[in-house]
Amino acid sequence: MVFYVLELIKLAQQLESYMKVDYNFKLFKYEITLHDIYYKESKSYARFNIAGYGFTIEDAAYDYIRKCRGGSLANEKTNKEIEPS
Repeated sequence: MVFYVLELIKLAQQLESYMKVDYNFKLFKYEITLHDIYYKESKSYARFNIAGYGFTIEDAAYDYIRKCRGGSLANEKTNKEIEPS
């Protein structure tokens, strides 16, 4: 099932970015990030880099989506901002 991977690709396209997948050999897990995308909490001006980790790419994509719920994702260069559902 690639539902979460497709959902993350849609978020990246909406933010005019791309998804980066790496394998972390220290943790033995996949790491997913969105290039130049930051997580912003709803009641704060602080921006954080987030990454999703998992034993499969699907698990890592789910972890990323789970971490960004409740706030918004913002592109650093274009200042485009969306709230993932």
